[in-house]
Amino acid sequence: MHKLSKMFILLYCGYSFAATLSYEQLSTNTFQLILENDVPLEIREVQSSLYSSAVQICKGKKPLFGKYSFESSEPISKGDESSSFTFRQEINCTDEVAVAATSKKLEISKNQEDAIKATISTMTEQYLSDKETGELKKAYEILGSGMKSLIDFPAWKRKESDYFGDNLGKLLSRDIWRITLYNNPPNSPKSGLYIAADYENKYEKSPIHCGYVMWHLPTKKSKEYSVMREEYGNITEKMLEAIPKEDLQNVRKRIGCRAI
Repeated sequence: MHKLSKMFILLYCGYSFAATLSYEQLSTNTFQLILENDVPLEIREVQSSLYSSAVQICKGKKPLFGKYSFESSEPISKGDESSSFTFRQEINCTDEVAVAATSKKLEISKNQEDAIKATISTMTEQYLSDKETGELKKAYEILGSGMKSLIDFPAWKRKESDYFGDNLGKLLSRDIWRITLYNNPPNSPKSGLYIAADYENKYEKSPIHCGYVMWHLPTKKSKEYSVMREEYGNITEKMLEAIPKEDLQNVRKRIGCRAI
């Protein structure tokens, strides 16, 4: 049952790149996709690009994306050791008819979309602030059930406390620079609206800190916002000094910063 199969794929994530994709059958309808590449990639773009391969693996059934994990390393300057990226995505192949109805776009007006984006901006600011000020129980409660199933509060608290404590220092500025709404995307684990808030922060000990928070809203009239996923990375003062100016834009892109 746990036989590893491989395929060579060409993905497109703003640019073309070749990668090796293998997959392992975990059960009758569950598979784990393993993508290996020599360049670190953005999680959202990888998952979107994997969808067509997941469709082939499911052989007529609808793939639903579940848990994922990744390992990534990248030199901060040219001449250092080579970079690598390994991404593991679990998919569940489900009945096409049962899932197809959930992929229908929700009817939403421009005013409703603007109101949701404004709410997300405020909630993202509060969510990040709660983590910075130690209100971690409050921040954890806003996580979706999927994230909570991957990590319990004590473990999440330790991870976030270590990261947002002395590692970064005091917040100096924050810019939530882009909010994108995805209307019932076909490869989503739940139906509804997905809203990504991209941000860039500046801290005392880390002048560049970027990431995004992916929110979920079951319906356009619902108030049950939850965090489905988040990614972030930072560049410390010491790291910034070591990065050649010509490489900075590329490094910023890798951790989700806006173009400068």
